[in-house]
Parts: sequence; structure tokens; C-alpha cells
Amino acid sequence: PSQDTSQSVPLQGLLEIPEESDGRRDRQVLCTNINLGWAKLMKYYTKTDLSAAYVAALILHPRYNWSWLKKKWSYRQDWLKAADYRIRALWKPYSTFPLPTTPRPRPPPRIEHQTDLLWSDSEDDGLDQETEQKDEYQAWIERAQQREIHRPLEYWTSNTTRAQWPRLSRLAIDIFTIPAMSDDLERTFSSAGLMVRPHRGQLNDSSVTETQCLKNWLKGDVVTMAVFASQMEEETTPIQGDDDDDEVAELPEVIMID
Repeated sequence: PSQDTSQSVPLQGLLEIPEESDGRRDRQVLCTNINLGWAKLMKYYTKTDLSAAYVAALILHPRYNWSWLKKKWSYRQDWLKAADYRIRALWKPYSTFPLPTTPRPRPPPRIEHQTDLLWSDSEDDGLDQETEQKDEYQAWIERAQQREIHRPLEYWTSNTTRAQWPRLSRLAIDIFTIPAMSDDLERTFSSAGLMVRPHRGQLNDSSVTETQCLKNWLKGDVVTMAVFASQMEEETTPIQGDDDDDEVAELPEVIMID
């Protein structure tokens, strides 16, 4: 199974093998089977059109981008037009996301010369505004492929990329965090069911949700137990105990993770 949705569309390369083998008319039975297999594969391959996430994951992958899709689908312009329409519709709400207003750093003052008058400040500001107002998605699909990048989510979550593509990175992160298969989600549901046992009847939905989220973070090496333990120590506050106890530490509630 593929690790993320960006690897679903490139599977078209497997579909090209039967097509190339469909030249031996002397073997009619074999040709018939190949054609039937091709039709069955195409039936499921075209189901990727039901969601724009598959093509979006491919286009937003630095290794592929739009140029790869144009090359592989050059014989199906209708597919390209449909994909472009779906991706732009998906991008539209992200394109208007408000960005945090941070003051732009100004360069230190310098001595002006007469040649500086050739480039007025108004012209420079116009160039900056033109760059800022350019659509991020349009600028992205015009870029060349970056074949050295194999981890798209790691690429889009880096501070450098998010600063360069503040709006497009939001779309990319939402796309690449979609599980490629549902089996992991089903295991999470089963784990949550095992967690809520008769002697844990007082657990609320937020406790179960947070515990399962933490379990998945630990499993995916997003956080470590050392980080979690240090956070618990920071949240621990001493309280006044009874007469028999000098001091008792109030520990945060910890739910056992099965």
C-alpha cells in the first residue's frame, strides 16, 4: 500500500504495461484477457477523480508537480482540464486565508548617490507588491521539479517552506496528513473501545480523544516520552497536605494507554 495519497496517481505506470503488450493479435485469448484486465484497472484508476486529494497530493509533491502530470497525461487533455479545475476549486478558499501581519525588516540607512535616483522607492514598492500579490498556486505549478525531495510532508512543514508559501503550505499539510488507508483509523477506534472499560466509566470524550492522540504521536515518533514526562513535571504543583504529610504533590491525571 502507498504511504500517502501522492503515490496513488503515479501508479498509472503499471497500467501502461498491458497496453504495450496488446500488439500480439495471434494470441486472441491473451489479448482478450489483457483488455479485460485493462478495463478493470481503469475502472478503479478513474475513481481517483471522485476526490481532488489524489491529484492535489501529486501536484503539491515537489518531486512531481504539474509538469509530471502534463507529461504522463499528455494523451488525455480532458483529464488535465478536469484536474486543473478541481485543484483550483480546492485551492480557492485557501487563497484568501488571512496572514499574520508582521512588520517587514527595513535595511540600515546608507549614503545615497545620484545614481540611486534612477530607481525610485515607488518603483521598488511596486515590484514588491507584484510579488506578494502573485497567486501562490500559480507560482508553484510554474516551478521546476525538485527530484531530490522524497518526503513532501517534511518539506511543507519546514519553517522555510511555510514562510515562502504561507497559504499553499496550509493546503499541502491538510492534503498530506490524510491517511492513505483506513486500517489505521479502524485500529484507533478499536483501541478507544478497549480503553473505555467498566471500571473507567468516568472517562469523558475529551480524555479518550487526547489519550488516543498522544498514543498515535508516540507511535509516529512525533513526541517522545521524555518530552511528555518533562511537561508533566512542569505542570506538577505542590499542595499543602494533611497533618501526617509534610507535602503532597498533585499530579496531573494520567490515563493508561493500552
